[in-house]
Amino acid sequence: MLKDKIIVATQWLVLLISCSSAIEARAELKICSQAEAITAEESASLIRTARDLFQAYKQYSHCDDGGIAEGYSESVARLLEDHWDRLSDLYNYTKSDKAFEAFVIRHVDATISLKDSRSIYANARSNCPAYAHRLCSRIENTLSKWPLITAPNFKPTIIP
Repeated sequence: MLKDKIIVATQWLVLLISCSSAIEARAELKICSQAEAITAEESASLIRTARDLFQAYKQYSHCDDGGIAEGYSESVARLLEDHWDRLSDLYNYTKSDKAFEAFVIRHVDATISLKDSRSIYANARSNCPAYAHRLCSRIENTLSKWPLITAPNFKPTIIP
């Protein structure tokens, strides 16, 4: 009898701990306010340094959807295409924060122009500093899934 009561009490304790963990996890989910969404959308595509991207990620990653996400993708494209010579800056942030690395890779996406995507792919494949091998491999792997990026001599057909 006492053994059954202990088992039931233990089950209730496990259930309470599980519920409190779920409540804590939900509390960590931050909702993007309208003011945050407006600010994030206004600035997302204007980011031009790894530091600014990291700060925006820290401040507004919970708003990463729709037009805001497209803006982040544009900023990631600009960093990787126009400032490949500063990859070390981006790498330093991704090295210390794997969630930020996932954020960067998530924004190497189909909204980036074909020209930029091909250039980024070529840099990740052939011009990657040894220290950033993991980051470059993830970028290359993401882009290699798109046939138009890796197709040799691809010439788009324009339909009038």
